Amino acid sequence: GLAKVQAAPTATAKLRSYLEMQASRNPRIAPLARALDAARHADAASEQAWRNRHQGRMMGATMLAQALRADGLIHDSWQIEEAALLLWELSSFHAWDDLVNDAGLAPNRYVNLMLTTALSTLAAPPP
Repeated sequence: GLAKVQAAPTATAKLRSYLEMQASRNPRIAPLARALDAARHADAASEQAWRNRHQGRMMGATMLAQALRADGLIHDSWQIEEAALLLWELSSFHAWDDLVNDAGLAPNRYVNLMLTTALSTLAAPPP
């Protein structure tokens, strides 16, 4: 999935591809992700596994933020770290799970909603 993200021709296409990757992968990992999330509060090994997963996603979010900045899609007042945090959270398992499984949003609608939210938010100055 990451190769497709990296090969996308524009930052917007990279972000869409990343969100599509999350939307297609999350249903397969959902039981494990929920179990790991529940266990991490009481088990150090589970906490470390959870953090490792999220550190990898943060690296991806930072790469996406840098690409969006390079394409002129992030307002100059946003710091890359803040933009990456926003992308990290919008692409999180919890956000996907809440919107798709709890709220009943279709996976393709989740992708479009997160893409639009990210692009429109990052194009404006942060509050």
